Amino acid sequence: QMVSKWIGNERGFTLMEMLVVLAIFMVISSSLLFVTTEKLTNYTNEQFIDHTEVLIRLAQVRAMETNSTYQISVFGCRRLVVRHHANTTEILHDQPFPEGIKVFIDTSSERITFRPNGNISTAGSITYYLNDSYYDYSVNIGKGRLILKSVGTVSEGMGAC
Repeated sequence: QMVSKWIGNERGFTLMEMLVVLAIFMVISSSLLFVTTEKLTNYTNEQFIDHTEVLIRLAQVRAMETNSTYQISVFGCRRLVVRHHANTTEILHDQPFPEGIKVFIDTSSERITFRPNGNISTAGSITYYLNDSYYDYSVNIGKGRLILKSVGTVSEGMGAC
């Protein structure tokens, strides 16, 4: 008898209760999607900077391997080219940038040039404009290592791009 008393009193969920639970679930899901999208964008930006650094190291290694000069140039803030300095037809790498990403090289020659011994010819900086923020790296004389100088938000008219 006790079992039939409990079974007889169950009514289930009302439509309003289900709609409230569904609304709460949708709010939580949408907030998680926003956080995940932001993290994915940050991860993509970090990967892009890492990839560019690998290309800089590639030019340096190639200069030492071939005992010749290699240079890294950015064209229109939208495309990075690694090539032999004297033989301009020998392009080691040609990389267009994804949408929303621009790069500016600030040296006296507006490019990074590696000598046959692996050292760069002039110091300067590389600035990455990634959507609404920028990352400014210095390129030091010597082995051409990148050192992060500053990170900030892009304001109107900032930079050369």
